[in-house]
Amino acid sequence: MKTGTITLASLRSEASRNLRSGTTRGGLFGVLWVLLAMAALLWNSAVTNGIIQDAERWQSAGASVLVVESTGNIDGLRCESMGALPNAESAGAIRQSSSPLRPAMTPGVDLPTFDATPGFVHVVLDRATNPNGVFVSEQVASALGITAGDDLPTANGRALVTGVFDYPDDGRRALLGYATIQTVPAADTFDECWVSIWPESDQARSIISASVLDQASTDEGVPTISQLNTTLGASFSGEERYRDRATAFLPLGLLCAAAALGFAAVRTRRLELAASRLVGVRPRDQAIHLSMETLSWMTMASAVVLASILAVEMALSVRFSSIQYAELLLVGGGMAAWTGAMMALASISSGRALDYFRDR
Repeated sequence: MKTGTITLASLRSEASRNLRSGTTRGGLFGVLWVLLAMAALLWNSAVTNGIIQDAERWQSAGASVLVVESTGNIDGLRCESMGALPNAESAGAIRQSSSPLRPAMTPGVDLPTFDATPGFVHVVLDRATNPNGVFVSEQVASALGITAGDDLPTANGRALVTGVFDYPDDGRRALLGYATIQTVPAADTFDECWVSIWPESDQARSIISASVLDQASTDEGVPTISQLNTTLGASFSGEERYRDRATAFLPLGLLCAAAALGFAAVRTRRLELAASRLVGVRPRDQAIHLSMETLSWMTMASAVVLASILAVEMALSVRFSSIQYAELLLVGGGMAAWTGAMMALASISSGRALDYFRDR
């Protein structure tokens, strides 16, 4: 294949020589691109992972759990059905038990015991957990020296401990810090309905009060809806935080930087390129070999960026990976650098060769 009087092979050979000899300054501009891209991508990864960690902290603290309180006025079946609401992870009802457990090793001392529907277990424990049986908090398990699968001797016989749930003192209501839960059928009335909602849903929040049998005031007061843990705030707008993050416009900035590097890489060679035209080299041929050079150093630099990002993220075990994001951005960066290079080439005139010489 030929391009005018200069073959494509010759242009490729010239581009290769220029890269090896340093004429293109590909090493310099490649290093600059690596530093800029790495800084931008790692910053974005840090910001995004910070949002993810805050969201996980919000969930683990129980801030995503809403509690409907109305003593003896919660329909267990209605409450369980709240688990099917948009964004609802689990839901269940709970009440103070009239038959508290009394461990044989502590005669005369009852454990704070609550009756709960099977769905409630999934609010405080993993969804994969068997929701039937007796569950104890970690404080109770530690105090009595028991764990999941153990038999707990009580005044009324032995109770199999199905699971142990974590209920830390992190600002959430202290109700279940030192307590035992025993599951009962949902077809009954309860004191509270707990619904875990994530991501937050205004629709679900407005519907959960339907678990209350009598919406009017009772002897125990007006039904209330509250947050299990309010120490982290009343809401978590993760989507809004991600949209408004400081790095939201980094892609545009990085593409502009790539275009600037491509422009500078060619513009600094304006005397060489103008002089070449004076001896018969056509701008089209220059565009081809400059494209080869620009895309070559950009590709090598981008490969270094991807490998470095992958190594850093594997070492830090981050939750959000920037690899796919980086791949798209680096492809765009290559095109931006090429565009900048072509703009620089278009700005060079052979008639100004003497001016370029004086400006060196």
